[in-house]
Amino acid sequence: MKQLLLSYDGNLSHADDEIKKDFILRACILCYGYYIPSKKLSYSELKTRLEKGVRYSFTADKENEKNETDEHFDKLIKNFSLRSPIFISEIDFFLNNGYHYNDAELHDLIHKKNHDITTKRLEQKISSAWHLYQDSFKNNDNEFISTLSSILNTELTNIPLNSFDSIVD
Repeated sequence: MKQLLLSYDGNLSHADDEIKKDFILRACILCYGYYIPSKKLSYSELKTRLEKGVRYSFTADKENEKNETDEHFDKLIKNFSLRSPIFISEIDFFLNNGYHYNDAELHDLIHKKNHDITTKRLEQKISSAWHLYQDSFKNNDNEFISTLSSILNTELTNIPLNSFDSIVD
């Protein structure tokens, strides 16, 4: 586990904290499954289910009952936020080979996720400002304009040009 985290440290140094948490969570789960496999959920089954995501978490039989593997995986899904299959193949490759590959691909993935997180936070700020204005009976035009102005001043470089039009509307 330590070697895995040290190996990817350089790649994750510019990643958002949420991305780092996701990587560490998946690394812990996959290392646990790899080094201490469960009789109910083999490492290969764990990896396959994590790659396919939450939609694959329930594979019902004819009577629509969950088997032990389904129940074991569902516990993981409920206890941890494992919505996307990010980093699964990279961590699996490291566990099987002892090194990681294709830094450019990983860099692009982290860059895209950083952008997605930044965009999501910006949208939340704008949404909060809008709700402040919309959900109040007070005359708070100045406060609303001030909040939007502050968002634009601090986040202007993070607003994609194609999204700017919808923000202004």
